[in-house]
Amino acid sequence: AADRRYFELLRRVADVVVVGAGTVRAEGYGPLRVSDASAAWREAHGLPPHPVFAIVSGRLDLDPASRIFAEAPVRPIVVTTPGRDVAAFAEAADVVVCGAGDRVDADAAVGALRARGLARILSEGGPTMFGALLAADVVDELCVTVSPTLEAGDARRIAAGELPDPRALELAHVLRSGSTLLLRYRRPTAG
Repeated sequence: AADRRYFELLRRVADVVVVGAGTVRAEGYGPLRVSDASAAWREAHGLPPHPVFAIVSGRLDLDPASRIFAEAPVRPIVVTTPGRDVAAFAEAADVVVCGAGDRVDADAAVGALRARGLARILSEGGPTMFGALLAADVVDELCVTVSPTLEAGDARRIAAGELPDPRALELAHVLRSGSTLLLRYRRPTAG
């Protein structure tokens, strides 16, 4: 419950929520909406009621007729690579093209979102998307929830891909809900 509430608060202040297509499918995402309370807060602070949903798909293997597009409160953005047939998305979403092959250029994607006035970017993953953002050096914060359970499995790290050097982070705050910890880290400030 604390993690869901934290997600809601992060979305409340975001201009755009970026998610990789694999995570959209795996997690069963629907149209991106915030709660009525968050929508009211956003409007009271000069923001549109809902953030934009940006889905990253290098292969453009998305269904433009899905609920994500058809029931979206705000026209979504699809980020894909050159050479894809984007015509099917003309009615469903705005399309941003950047990258090569099946790989979206994360730095160019972030630049395209910022050029649209979407400066507060919240990435909800998945590991490939997060790894690409790390490699492009455009991540300035990391929010992690630590839930007190012991589990096994074949889970990967939160980021996949190549990162030549680790990036230092400093603890910005800790929230506690029972035994669950909600941690926010940020890039160290210079000086």
